[in-house]
Amino acid sequence: HLGVPTTRALCVIGTDSRIRRAWYPDTAQGRASGGEAGAASQDLREIYPPQMPKEEPGAVMCRVAPSFLRFAHLELFWKRGDEASLRAMADHLIRREFAGEVEEGDYAAMFEAVVRRQAALVAQWLRVGYVQGNMNSDNTALGGFTIDLGPFGMMEEYDPLWTPFTSDGERKFSYSQQPQAGAVNVRVLSEAVLALDAFANGGRNAERIRGAAQQLYVDAFFERHREACRAKLGLQEHGPAKELWDGLMGLMGKSRVDWTVLFRELCGLEAPAQGGPGPDCLAKAFLEAPKGKVAEAWSDWLSRYFAQVRSEGADDAERRRGMRAANPKFIMRNWMMTEAYEMAERGDYKRVDELLLLLRNPYDEQGEEASERYYRVTPPEYRALPGVSFMS
Repeated sequence: HLGVPTTRALCVIGTDSRIRRAWYPDTAQGRASGGEAGAASQDLREIYPPQMPKEEPGAVMCRVAPSFLRFAHLELFWKRGDEASLRAMADHLIRREFAGEVEEGDYAAMFEAVVRRQAALVAQWLRVGYVQGNMNSDNTALGGFTIDLGPFGMMEEYDPLWTPFTSDGERKFSYSQQPQAGAVNVRVLSEAVLALDAFANGGRNAERIRGAAQQLYVDAFFERHREACRAKLGLQEHGPAKELWDGLMGLMGKSRVDWTVLFRELCGLEAPAQGGPGPDCLAKAFLEAPKGKVAEAWSDWLSRYFAQVRSEGADDAERRRGMRAANPKFIMRNWMMTEAYEMAERGDYKRVDELLLLLRNPYDEQGEEASERYYRVTPPEYRALPGVSFMS
């Protein structure tokens, strides 16, 4: 519903089984942190790994997708030196995912198609603030859609190095590092495709495959990412949009601000005849109101932004309508899911049903009641909360 390619959950089937696992302590201590800056990283050090036994009702989720073929499927047969199975898997991939796009046996074109889809997917993740969590090659779909949603999350407070996955101590799969993680996966996969090309075609496409793993991925990603940034700002000219985007990212890094709410609030601002408003117009997005020089910098950015809006001369209502199509109002925030499953454990599925309807239309306004409850920054009691803001 966000417009990002993904596997889909068909159903969840409850069982009579009770599942025991290690999880985090009672949430009282985490809620007491009150969302102080730096609390999440401190809690990570103190609480990780989860050590408290917990028993929960068992369930099985059925997911559907065009295929469940992963980068690791090709890499496995390459590592084993099983050339016949590698070729059979690649042929199946072409038929399953790229029929009509790639001719049978054209493994270089197959790899280029995989690279383009992966680059486009990562750009869409960044647009909506999604963090996959664990981007190993066995969690990366050859068809270019989100798969194996494990320790994932939607970034709420902006932090370019945010990840909910506590095992990623180096933050190599964090929000801003996902393009690089995708590039690493593509480069490793290229080794398997090079081996396949050597086996099937005598290696005559090796240069093309290496180029796809290097420059094609970079070009495809930045093309999609630049377009997403431009659309989120509602601008037409790419050069000024990039300059304003870079400035905004720097400002957000100096502030405590919600990624989704900030851009959605920006959608609602009418272009003034001259100058620009102060940061108070975005108050709903801030976890802490900017002060001093940071507040002045926000005012300066808003003035420059609206100067560019005016210079482009687009219809203002149309501009804001386009921005709303690129910036969701509602996202799947973990604290919302926590409230829903805690109620469901008590036999009350009202919140589950409510969220199911809400998240089917993430770009719609959906009324005052839904906005008051779900269109807001993370409540203080859920900030830096083990098992909600981060998990193993």
